[in-house]
Amino acid sequence: MKFWAMTCKVLGYIWLVLACLLILVGIVGVWMKEGFSGVQNLLSPFNVANYIVTIITLAPGIGLLMLSEKLQNKAKTVISDKNRKKAKIREQIISEYGEYIKNHPPTGEIRDVSELPYTKEEILDAITLEIVLENDDQMVGAMTTCAVMLADFQEKVGPNPLTMLGISNAEILSAVKSSDSELKALAAKITENPDKERYEYLKKVADEELILIKKKLEAAEELRRQMPEEKKRQIRGNSSF
Repeated sequence: MKFWAMTCKVLGYIWLVLACLLILVGIVGVWMKEGFSGVQNLLSPFNVANYIVTIITLAPGIGLLMLSEKLQNKAKTVISDKNRKKAKIREQIISEYGEYIKNHPPTGEIRDVSELPYTKEEILDAITLEIVLENDDQMVGAMTTCAVMLADFQEKVGPNPLTMLGISNAEILSAVKSSDSELKALAAKITENPDKERYEYLKKVADEELILIKKKLEAAEELRRQMPEEKKRQIRGNSSF
């Protein structure tokens, strides 16, 4: 659609230029044959036939320009609709991920990536773009905090999260009210910790991934500062372009 809009625009201008040249040649021809008085008669407001011919000559070019504008507006409407749909999808992804983090914060734990409501790539892409478009600094801070937590979700962890001590956060919290025997059993579990090597390996993987995530977030923040507001509105799908 953009191609045809541009084509009509170019052809419209070409037609108008040629039409103006043709009119100018006609005026010069009259001047050479009849002199200045002939030109006056030609351009007289009472010479209706001349103006009708002029309008007919210019009309196709004007029509092409009007068609070009119409096609451009239609293309912009289509783009706006697509951008609004994409914005709605991003909002849903971030909302569901934020709700999950709110109810299951992975503090000190490495969890299986399958627990996420969407893939890490989808979540990170949605967050980084929304950071670029967001004007509220507090909202940007909240999204950044949630984004860095993505590194704590890794492949092949299994249903039980991995921790440095070998016990879950829930077990640590419940230990406050545990009896002596329960505390001893918990201490033994920490000492044995069969998943210690797996945790240490995946922790290194998570730390490396965290560096990449932070770089993407920094790039998004920089783009946020540089991008004009009008461009942001276009991406959101609520701009008249």
